[in-house]
Amino acid sequence: MRQIKGKPAGLHCVAIALTAFLIPAMAIAGTITVNEEQGKLSIETVDAPIDEILAQIAQTQEFQIVRMGAAPDEKLSGQFSGSLGVVIARLLQNENHLIIHSAKAKAGIARIVLFGPPGRSDALPNAAPLAVAARGRGAAGMGPQPLSREVIAPSVPAVPPQPIAKRPRS
Repeated sequence: MRQIKGKPAGLHCVAIALTAFLIPAMAIAGTITVNEEQGKLSIETVDAPIDEILAQIAQTQEFQIVRMGAAPDEKLSGQFSGSLGVVIARLLQNENHLIIHSAKAKAGIARIVLFGPPGRSDALPNAAPLAVAARGRGAAGMGPQPLSREVIAPSVPAVPPQPIAKRPRS
């Protein structure tokens, strides 16, 4: 058996092969850095899918992300900074979405529902949340939670319509 500096040559070749495969795989995964200072978010991404970026933000800001349609194929690279609303608006500019606000939520947002890029109608009827960020309530995979209060339609008394009285001309 051939040896290189006291080690079998086969181990050396395996190490080189693993390195050759692992380094590109790590570059493909993408990176996301989320920081918050004085109510301002700062996000830096390199080749990251929108769902992963939103999941990281949702985790720090304690809201849910629910995907109802197909996720876009593109990956984002760049820097985003500003208030939560500004950053979310920039990230979701090419995504049909619904933002559900709540006064009880940490950042004022309870849930963001994603429907996919404009022009695509492949919404799924039973989508699971991508992230559940409320502390102590579990991790991704937990189903959507009902809102804290029920919306009730106002009751209007049934009053028969009254004829409009004509005024005499002066």
